[in-house]
Amino acid sequence: MKPFQSNSIAVSLRRRGFPVLAVTPIEIEQDGEVSVTDDVGVQVGETYLIVGKWVDERTAIQHWPTRTRMADIEADLRNALQD
Repeated sequence: MKPFQSNSIAVSLRRRGFPVLAVTPIEIEQDGEVSVTDDVGVQVGETYLIVGKWVDERTAIQHWPTRTRMADIEADLRNALQD
């Protein structure tokens, strides 16, 4: 499997109808991120993706399971945005 890249994930999210506010690339020993809203984003590792959402007045982050497929990330994002 090809490593994930933040920019390609952002393009895929836009094609699926999600807004993209900001994109942070993967760097050495640091995951990238694609911000969908001020509170919801996708953590981008080379081999995995994780949806995260700020909760409790931005004092904690709720994480969804680690994923490797965009269809799963799309479902997780829809859940995160509904809460």
